[in-house]
Amino acid sequence: MSRVLEGKNAVIVGAAGGTGSGFAKYFAAQGANVLCNDAGFAMSEEMGGDFDVTRPGPEEADRITKEIVDAGGRAVADYEDASTWDGARRIIEHCADVFGSCDIVVHASVVSRLAKVDEMTEEQWNLVIRHNLNTDFYLTRHSFPLMKKQKFGRHIFIASATVRDMWGAANFAAASGGRYSFMRDLALEGKDYHITANCIQPYTQTKTGERPGGQQMLVERSQALGIPLNKKENFDLLPPGETNAPLGAYLCTEAGEIFNGQYFDNHLGRICIWSVPLEQRYIYKDIDKYGFWTQEELADIMPRTLYQSAQKLFHERN
Repeated sequence: MSRVLEGKNAVIVGAAGGTGSGFAKYFAAQGANVLCNDAGFAMSEEMGGDFDVTRPGPEEADRITKEIVDAGGRAVADYEDASTWDGARRIIEHCADVFGSCDIVVHASVVSRLAKVDEMTEEQWNLVIRHNLNTDFYLTRHSFPLMKKQKFGRHIFIASATVRDMWGAANFAAASGGRYSFMRDLALEGKDYHITANCIQPYTQTKTGERPGGQQMLVERSQALGIPLNKKENFDLLPPGETNAPLGAYLCTEAGEIFNGQYFDNHLGRICIWSVPLEQRYIYKDIDKYGFWTQEELADIMPRTLYQSAQKLFHERN
């Protein structure tokens, strides 16, 4: 069987995580040279089981790199913090130095802080935006000129269902929505240089309910939304991160260029493609003849017309 990424040079940011490690191992098996970037932030019970960004270490990047090399792949470890301008620059430069170019960037690094909006601190907001959205920009900013020069590039953004509804983490929802919009802009800017950008929403390694305090958050969320809490049993059945990587690998091939600016949902064998926000229904008034809408008119007509197309606040994850 041919290895579809033979000779491609890929940066996987967050390469030791569940989804990131799946991409790193699968891409290497498909012939790519992989720079395994992971700052190795320690897990912290005090932070709800999330990452303590003040405690980096090399162990995680070394671990996933060794797994790939032991399996016969080509990989180099990188320990930089991609949420800083210079850290992201050094990551891209490292890939170009050791492999000769940077062809692919997989944005799989995720940091979250669970908090309801009226309890969220400024630090929790800024930290999540920095380690998710800022990271996307910095990595793209430093890799994009190289990709334009070689007239080839692929960006894969690991997305989250929080882009469409969330409860209890407005900071992460904002970062997810920003990641989607950033991806759309990048797709347009890069298309003439054979640079594509796509999102993949994985169904794996999202074990919020197993964090200290995470299960309580799920209980409160379910009560607020009026839905039964039936997710607990799923945590032991989540598929490995490698299940998302074949879609990513295809999108990174030459043939995969036909897909650009798209949002994919990979869910237990069902791959969905989402649409961008589109006009669903409208009401119209000839303002030259009748003037602009009044509040009284809208109060009368909107419940009978536009309300039929109003978006749900919560969508079941089928």
